[in-house]
Amino acid sequence: MYEKLTSILEDNSEFVKRFEHELFTFTETNPGYGWNRYGEILKSHGINWDSESMKMADVSKLSGRTVIALLMGAVRAERIFEGTFKEFLEDGDIEKWLTRLKEIDEKGDIVEQLIFAEKGDITELFVDAIVNAANKILLGGGGVDGAIHRAAGPELLAECRTLHGCQTGEAKITKGYNLSANYVIHTVGPIYSGSDKDATDLHNCYWNSLELAKENNLHSIAFPAISTGAYGYPLQAATKIAITAVRKWLEEHSDYDIQVIFSCFDEKTYTCYRRLLEQ
Repeated sequence: MYEKLTSILEDNSEFVKRFEHELFTFTETNPGYGWNRYGEILKSHGINWDSESMKMADVSKLSGRTVIALLMGAVRAERIFEGTFKEFLEDGDIEKWLTRLKEIDEKGDIVEQLIFAEKGDITELFVDAIVNAANKILLGGGGVDGAIHRAAGPELLAECRTLHGCQTGEAKITKGYNLSANYVIHTVGPIYSGSDKDATDLHNCYWNSLELAKENNLHSIAFPAISTGAYGYPLQAATKIAITAVRKWLEEHSDYDIQVIFSCFDEKTYTCYRRLLEQ
């Protein structure tokens, strides 16, 4: 990715058009990068879609997905304010962002490149599947469960009735209906009691959801913070289990291309995920 985009900049003639083409080609074949959501992705990292904020962004710890969002933001800004992209280029911002991509490419840590944390509404994500933190009867409820059912529409509830429930730690799949996601993977997290079984069940929620995604040839998935709401699982402990489970699954399935988003509803959850992902 770095080499292709850098070589384009060496030719000043129509470089924006060629750069944009290469960037769109990459993001269209890697939908988890969310090219059409670059503004949301930047905002989730405290970066506004404006020249000053983007220029000030510390990219040293940003994921490739967020760096792509910076590049996409610069390209799209050019369409509105001609010369903006050239300004980013001349000020060294494009080179800085591409250098960060090179660092990520050379690091070779595919697991870290495939996991992201974002703050926002999981029901609005354009991914192959979002995960619903459901209850055992799979007929809707409060929190993220209720939000997903409201956004998906009554067809989701109708299909859920055919699944005949789901046990703790297991996962089942339905269509996404009115959601931006094509599918919903429903998993039942544990009600926190402090027992060792809680951790095993929560781990299985993430593992079995990823297994189901692979079985259905899905390549991007978003998880909420399962069991940390009404079910009372301590946030930091639950976050550690979530990250560990996903990393382990990706390591054991390194031949399968899937991108994982931890969708965080509030700042506290987002901060916790960001901190633990950096460890």
